[in-house]
Order: sequence, then C-alpha cells, then structure tokens
Amino acid sequence: MKAVVIYDTKYGNTEQVAKDIARLLGADIYKVTGVKVSKLDNYNTFIFGSPTHKWNMSSGMKELFKKMSGGDFTGKKAAVFDTKFKGRFAGSAAKKIENDLKRLGFTVAMHYVSFYVTGMEGPLAEGEIEKSKTFVALK
Repeated sequence: MKAVVIYDTKYGNTEQVAKDIARLLGADIYKVTGVKVSKLDNYNTFIFGSPTHKWNMSSGMKELFKKMSGGDFTGKKAAVFDTKFKGRFAGSAAKKIENDLKRLGFTVAMHYVSFYVTGMEGPLAEGEIEKSKTFVALK
C-alpha cells in the first residue's frame, strides 16, 4: 500500500490530525497547496482532511478537486476526515469531500471521521486525536 494524506488547515488542528494519521500509516503527507496532481498516480490509498468552513470543505480542497477532475482514480481507495465544532448545525466538510471523491472514481473505503474542536481556532477537544487510530484499518 502506498498511501498519502492530503489536508488543508487554517489554525493547525486539521494538520495535527493529518500528521498523526500519516505517522500511523507510514504515509506521505501534503498540504493541498503542495500537491502535484501529476504525481498522484503513485498512490493507491488516499486520506483527505479539511476543516469545515461555512458547512463545507476549505477553498483549498475545492481547488484541488477541480485540478483532479481530469484524472482517473478508478480503483483507488480513499478515506476522509474533517475538523469542526460539535453540534447539529456544524455541517460537514467530510461528507461533501466523500461525494466529490465518488464522482472522481475513488472507492470510499470507510465512512468519514469528524474530529471536534473546542473553539474557532481550536484546540482539538480532549481525546479526539485518538480517533486517528481508526485509519489504521486502511493498512
């Protein structure tokens, strides 16, 4: 398995989760601004992470998916996480990312995981980073 974690972050909370998942999987890791779409053929497992902004994924993640729209990701596995406030009206970046991944041809290997933050700038709520272990199932 050659895995990659691709994330966007504003206050560092999503980055913290992304780094922990990459460490657990032994995966490469890139912030969305550093992704070279032409190099994505080298991977068969993808983990995408985004903070939830206005009930949606980050603008950086949206831009990445636009760039990826011409590629063929059929047969590639993907999983998603987001960071957000806990609450009924928080929205979910991950849910929207999963839908985009399916349109790109990815097989979503597991249901998304949300990591909760305690305030606008974080930090992650107590015990949330432990959810990173969920992604070990992708090995």
